[in-house]
Amino acid sequence: MAQKKILKAARKLEASGLYQDASEKYMDALYRNNTNLDSREGLRRTSQKVLDDMLSDYFQARNKGELQKAIKYYEDARFYQERISYFRVELNIPDYYEKDYNEDKENLLDGWYNEAITAFEDGHFDKAKSLYSKILSIDPEYKDVIDRRDATSTEPYYRRGIDAYEKQNYGQAWKEFQHIKSNDPNYNSAKSYQQNIIDELSISMSVLPAQTNFHKSEWKLRSNIVAQISKLKSPFIKLVDRENLDQIIEEQKLGLTGFVNEKTAARVGQIIGAKSVLITKVVNYNYSPGQMIRNEKVAYSGGSIYSSNSNFRPVKYNEFSQVSTMQVSVQYQLISSETSEVLAADVIHEEINDEMIYATYRGDYNKLFPAKGDLVYKTGKERADFLELFSAKREVASQEDLDFRIQNEVATKLAGSLNAFLVEKY
Repeated sequence: MAQKKILKAARKLEASGLYQDASEKYMDALYRNNTNLDSREGLRRTSQKVLDDMLSDYFQARNKGELQKAIKYYEDARFYQERISYFRVELNIPDYYEKDYNEDKENLLDGWYNEAITAFEDGHFDKAKSLYSKILSIDPEYKDVIDRRDATSTEPYYRRGIDAYEKQNYGQAWKEFQHIKSNDPNYNSAKSYQQNIIDELSISMSVLPAQTNFHKSEWKLRSNIVAQISKLKSPFIKLVDRENLDQIIEEQKLGLTGFVNEKTAARVGQIIGAKSVLITKVVNYNYSPGQMIRNEKVAYSGGSIYSSNSNFRPVKYNEFSQVSTMQVSVQYQLISSETSEVLAADVIHEEINDEMIYATYRGDYNKLFPAKGDLVYKTGKERADFLELFSAKREVASQEDLDFRIQNEVATKLAGSLNAFLVEKY
């Protein structure tokens, strides 16, 4: 019964010349009964008229030279034809339409393609990218458009890199080429330029033992600096590490004075074959274990998480706190072995702390509840943090532990500072 009503409505729409709406009704009827011949014949009549209108729109747009609009009309017509074929109704599109469509598409895409190439060459990368994206929306496999569109994001870095390189602004050039490396390592000749920059900026380096009057036996700054420089994997720093470095230093009588200056450092560099030598000096070393502070505080007991505040009574417990601090300043100089010139110099400041807070109570601390004013915290983060105080650590880090940590921090900063200097110098 429902199908008859739909079929009747479809015929009424067809009689009124509303072919698009009529074809939808005929399709609805076929969904319900795909063997109904009247519905299939009605769909064939109305859908062919709809298709002919689509082709007419294509023809008119084509005559007006509106190729992008014409192509969309034709592709909509082809999609509609395929949709109707699902109901075993074959619609006709004359062969010459396909020929005209292919010609129009080629002309449109070729025009966009050439326009994009010109925009790219003129440095209008956003415009080129937009044109390439329009091409891909119509033909995802058109020529080499995918690669060219990707290049619109990479080429700006490449051109800025070339410009900086030609101006001998190697640090800036390196940064631009690094952007390319993360996107397309083999883009154009970027890799070759980067190698040239490495050849220009890289320097062989030897690290001498740190000079310090503080905590000598435990201060192993040199080994930490070497480790951190190695971790950088910087193409600009080539470490020269000789097993007999201590012997060479002793022979140069540096060990007798405990002091290395530009000339003596350069002499060591020449002997071991390093173009530069890094000397460091600990100019400040301050360790403060801090004082233990005890505070008597109040918590509440005598109740549970289900009790009202009136059931609780105040009790006292002890809270202990201590903060240990270490401050270090290290001066470094990078000395040229050839000229004794100070190539780079800076002072690295570092401070680290270790804090200890714990609490004690004579009874069962699990029955205690913290409070703030009249508010007793029976559950939640406040009580969880409170209970953790009773099992917290009861000693601050030793001087040796802080030594170890701060050496790594200083060495890491120093290594980064050296690497940045080599990139920024030019």
